[in-house]
Amino acid sequence: MNWEAILLAGGKLEDEFKPLGSFSGKAYLPIEGKPMAQYVLNSLLSVPSIKRVVCVLPEGGSEFPGTISTAGGKTLVESLGKGISALLSETNLVLVAACDLPFLTKKGIENFMTQCEQSDAGLFYSFVSRQDSEARFPGASHTYVKLLEGEFCGGGLIGIQPATFPALKKIAERITENRKNVFALTRIFGFSFLLKLALGKFLGKLSISILEKRASELLGFPAKGILSHDPEIAFNVDDLETLNQASNFFKKNQP
Repeated sequence: MNWEAILLAGGKLEDEFKPLGSFSGKAYLPIEGKPMAQYVLNSLLSVPSIKRVVCVLPEGGSEFPGTISTAGGKTLVESLGKGISALLSETNLVLVAACDLPFLTKKGIENFMTQCEQSDAGLFYSFVSRQDSEARFPGASHTYVKLLEGEFCGGGLIGIQPATFPALKKIAERITENRKNVFALTRIFGFSFLLKLALGKFLGKLSISILEKRASELLGFPAKGILSHDPEIAFNVDDLETLNQASNFFKKNQP
């Protein structure tokens, strides 16, 4: 299987981070003296089966050694498209990683990739159980969703077959354009699914398989959730609170 990776480092710096200094983007926020994205990149480069890493950069962002650089777009989907365009033609699967996963490990990446290779889906989305997350990062801020199988939070890794990107882009753009239009979103997702989603949120009756089925229907190709027991793939720096938590976790784990 031919793998490449895309590191999404093109996001702008949110206002709450600006008092920390002048940075080109979120990827360059320092954690223990090192740009946050560098931790992610080091883990990606340590995986032998990843042939290249394409780094999507913000305007004015400095390049990271060992990567192929490309400029990001105005939206997350556009930036992903820029990364997809820079891939080698023979790439079968691409690992997409967010730049704000400072604890990402080689083991977590390889476990995720192995599960992706065992399925013929076109899109893979990582998620982690509350139990695993809290055991590794007690007190970390996460948004958990209660499903029939338990409580989970989303991870910062996805896998995608490059050929499926146009379909993914199309549905992502439709959702983004209609995010404030309830009736349009109902037409996109279907009333029965939204009803199940609402009931599932409060009653915990929505299952992983139902979510996979609806995602596959919307995309027009199989989509699969990948349950990871490596909680490092889900610790992402969203705000100042999680940035401080990351620094504290690093200090506690110093030898």
